[in-house]
Amino acid sequence: MGIYEATRAQLYFRGGIYDVSLEQLGEIKKKGADILIIEKEGVVELLIPHADKYGFALCYTKGFLTDNAKKFCELTSSAGGNIAILTDLDMSGLLIAGKVPGIHRIGITLDTIQALGIPISEVAEDLSEGVNNHTDAVKKLYLDGIIAEKDWNFLNGGKYGKRIEIDNVLAYVGAGRFWQDLVVKEFGEHFPSRDYSRSIDVPEHITPPELQYTIDFVHGQTKDLIKAEREKCMLNLKNYEGFIPDAAREENAIQHRMQEKLKESKRLSSYLEELEALRKKYDSNP
Repeated sequence: MGIYEATRAQLYFRGGIYDVSLEQLGEIKKKGADILIIEKEGVVELLIPHADKYGFALCYTKGFLTDNAKKFCELTSSAGGNIAILTDLDMSGLLIAGKVPGIHRIGITLDTIQALGIPISEVAEDLSEGVNNHTDAVKKLYLDGIIAEKDWNFLNGGKYGKRIEIDNVLAYVGAGRFWQDLVVKEFGEHFPSRDYSRSIDVPEHITPPELQYTIDFVHGQTKDLIKAEREKCMLNLKNYEGFIPDAAREENAIQHRMQEKLKESKRLSSYLEELEALRKKYDSNP
């Protein structure tokens, strides 16, 4: 029917946002020396300036990890990326992290709160409902030794249980300190080295400033010369009667007419002739 489920996980990296989809997994697995998975989009937005500075990629899951997101974790790790996950200290957050047991979880934990010097009373919340569909699954993680005993006891404290959300921790310490004292600290301790070729672009070639001047000069000259012809073509195309039988041929014809227009400029023609002579000179003397 042409109806598709929306991609729930997205990756942010240096100004770009990419769907964590099967079609893009091969490309996005190469982005970011360090990748932090976060269950909440709003938290990602607050951390973007810091991630850009450090060359981090941020993946937000909008809830539970999809199969694509799990595959992304596996591929990124095998491709040399340092990857960790950050979730709330609640049943859902711990279960999200439990779905990718091979991925290091950096928080939120009671140790996180202590390290940041935050009084638990300032960020902890008492739950108002007595039913949690994830309790049994998280209990298994606890029994398997994946969850610290004090975190498990905290979750089950009070009448209906407790939780600490990332948002509350961020609000208390601020994004800058949260990034430096939690994210950078945890990644630095768990991943002592990183592949920065995943974050820093090293060009295969560069354009010397002298050549860039030539390119800019020619572009400026040609733009002025074909301006009238371009406006004429645009007007004709916008008011075209019937059909153009071959769009590619029409484009070629337009480009040919514009190339002919360039020959009317003696200054540009002379300039291009000298460039061509220079090219031939260096082609014949490699």
